Formats: sequence, C-alpha cells, structure tokens
Amino acid sequence: MSERRKQTRKSTNDYFIVFNRDTDELIGRVRDLTPDGVLIISDRAVAIGTTFSCKMHLPRMIGRRRYVYFDAESRWSRRNSRLGWHETGYQLSNVAHEDQKIIDELVSTWAVKEISKPTASPVTDT
Repeated sequence: MSERRKQTRKSTNDYFIVFNRDTDELIGRVRDLTPDGVLIISDRAVAIGTTFSCKMHLPRMIGRRRYVYFDAESRWSRRNSRLGWHETGYQLSNVAHEDQKIIDELVSTWAVKEISKPTASPVTDT
C-alpha cells in the first residue's frame, strides 16, 4: 500500500464515534483525522468503494454542535490482527462549511501521529 495522503494524520485521545446517518448503525470509532479523510476502527471489514452518509458524535459541544455530518468513501481496509479490529481509511465529501470548520478546528488541536509500517495485511475478501 503506497502512502498517498496529502496531509499529516492527527490522532485523538477523545472518543469520536461515527454512525450511519441513514440507519443510525454504528460504523466505528475515529482513530485519526485530516481535513479531508478519516481512519475509522471497527469490528468488521468494509468493502473498498463503499460510501456512507455519516454523523460523527463530538465528545463535547463545539460551536453549539454535538455532531458533524459528511459522506465517507472507503479507500482501503485492513485487519489489525494484533489488536483484533479492522482499520478503514475514508475520503470525506459533501461536508457543509460549518462542519468543515469544526473538523479543521479538531485537526489543528490534535497531536501529530507517528506513521509506522502497517502490521496487518490488506483485506481482500469483503
């Protein structure tokens, strides 16, 4: 897997949970974020190219908001066998201006994540 990311990943110690806006089903938890992408950890694999309409729960009020809304298309997915979960990278789209401002604020306040080589193989059968 080549590194094609244009921006540095930022990680959080807070608990940001992402739900499917259409079904309210849990998609997973945010592990790191850029202004145009998100890494979500979950219990199951996600097929590459899958798009979700998402709402991300904020652990505290930000600008009188508890959620931000966006669409997310899966770009890659792999199982982390050491930790027992699936990691999926998504590209964000259809982000309203106010939601993008909140995402940008979150990213600017989080610590830079050290990028290490993956310890898991890509998911091929989803």
